[in-house]
Amino acid sequence: MALRAACAAGSMALRKAGRPAGAAAMQGCFMPSYGAGFSHLMWGTCATTLDGRRFASQSTNKLHDLDSAVQKVLKGSDRKFVESVEVCIETALDPRKADHLIRGLVKLPHGNGKSIKIAVFATGEAADAAKRLGVENVGLEDLIEKVKEGKLDFERCLATPQAMPKLNSIARILGPRGLMPNPKTQTVTEDIEKGIKDLRSGLVFKVDKAGYIHGCIGKIDYTPEQIKENLSVFVSTITDLRPKSLSGQFLKSCLIKCTMGKAFKIKMSELTGTSSETASPSSTSEKKESDWCSIPLDLIL
Repeated sequence: MALRAACAAGSMALRKAGRPAGAAAMQGCFMPSYGAGFSHLMWGTCATTLDGRRFASQSTNKLHDLDSAVQKVLKGSDRKFVESVEVCIETALDPRKADHLIRGLVKLPHGNGKSIKIAVFATGEAADAAKRLGVENVGLEDLIEKVKEGKLDFERCLATPQAMPKLNSIARILGPRGLMPNPKTQTVTEDIEKGIKDLRSGLVFKVDKAGYIHGCIGKIDYTPEQIKENLSVFVSTITDLRPKSLSGQFLKSCLIKCTMGKAFKIKMSELTGTSSETASPSSTSEKKESDWCSIPLDLIL
């Protein structure tokens, strides 16, 4: 009972502070008398899915070179399964603004080691091309009926432009699950064969509600060079999607970790080629105000 009461008190305090209780629970910091890192003290179903803040809570503020961070991640796994290598990038994006809701599909040079189930909404030659590549869920009317019945045995969707009007009837089913085909993620295409290959070797990403972008860029059995190349392409793709209305520093920090391992913060200068310590407009204005305050009063008068 004491643990349940402490959990309730901690969740209430987080709500008053404006922090999502679910995300904080995954960080293990909802207990009033314990700091982050006590994930074994989670209670019931307080936990939600992974978000950037939980990812960031697993790292220290120490900056690592790209080479050393990748080496520590690959050598730090001691599990009996092949763990994934995950990356989380903190951005200056504000998801409340429409032009800041960036999303896309990045084709990783070495893939991310994951096999995904794909559904293709198409007919004719496009459907035949998908079947030749081994896609099981192919069709249009029959596949739409399967979705309406709740049979969602796939993780990504592709569709031809001609099939999109008919998907309006299942948009409320696919949309909340992130499965709705979208031109921004290159999942609405005439070239279904290329789309399938890109999905199998690529990574679909989008900014979360806290301004983080995260995804899997490989497995721990990859070589350091493969991980670094995948990470470089991932960061470059996100940088190309920078909103025009955003001023100042875009990418703030980058963390890398394996599935069950510790996160390591990478120096952004090695990923973007610029210093991560760029002064923000607010800090510049504060500096100007302090300069004025340092001028002797008799000179001003």
